[in-house]
Amino acid sequence: MRRALCSILVIALVACSELGNGAGQISQKIGQVTHDPTSKEVNLSKLTTFGWEYFYFFKSGTTREQICQLIKANRNNCGRIIRYESVPDDFVALFFGLNGQLTHTELHALANGEFDFNVGADGYPREKAVFVIRRASAGTQQDRILLEPK
Repeated sequence: MRRALCSILVIALVACSELGNGAGQISQKIGQVTHDPTSKEVNLSKLTTFGWEYFYFFKSGTTREQICQLIKANRNNCGRIIRYESVPDDFVALFFGLNGQLTHTELHALANGEFDFNVGADGYPREKAVFVIRRASAGTQQDRILLEPK
């Protein structure tokens, strides 16, 4: 019974996972907000349609093994959820959870906003997931968009 439930969870998560396919839908929604010059903040709760109570992000270069350790996924399940060896350059990996289970994963393009804080072992709580948008000039390159806790 427990094994069947775990298999169903992995299949459901893979179906909800957008890792390995470039920037996901949540990243694109964040980008729509952050690229609007009149926007001052991003409320992550308002951009999601699935259940979650906390989220994590993993910076570029974080390996599959490092992520699997934190989310406590065994090697078989981890390979189904995370389809790359390490988080690609110019991205972070977003992981959302509810009641100790992953509910959504995807890649987030840094061009849509860089989370400018550290997340603890328990994740970042949904009720605090409102971020101030700060635009930092990068000289001749595109401005950096930083997302800081409100």
